[in-house]
Amino acid sequence: NDHLYFVGRSGEMIKTAGANVAPREVETVLMSYDDISEAAVVGVADSGLGQKVVAIVVPTKGTEVIDEENLILRLRQDLSSYKVPKRFIYVGADELPRTSGGKIKKAEILKMPEVLEQA
Repeated sequence: NDHLYFVGRSGEMIKTAGANVAPREVETVLMSYDDISEAAVVGVADSGLGQKVVAIVVPTKGTEVIDEENLILRLRQDLSSYKVPKRFIYVGADELPRTSGGKIKKAEILKMPEVLEQA
């Protein structure tokens, strides 16, 4: 219909290999899976890609391990390949930095040691 719609905030847009990725879109897909209760997607500096898509994932309570190979296969069915995160970091819900209102602080996520190791 000749309209372009953006999902999420334009300032959060991840630019990877010449393409734009809306973190909210990837987060929504991740959280639609039964084994994931929460997800935050950020762009981490990468010399080859500009930024790489990294997902911080909170497994659903009772989920021991997420099969990452299977997760990637599911994501490739639901997203364009360039939107599929290059790295996954698994944390507990209490490890995500939040505002007093409960929203995830993405700027703080970028300072987490697990994320910094991905740069």
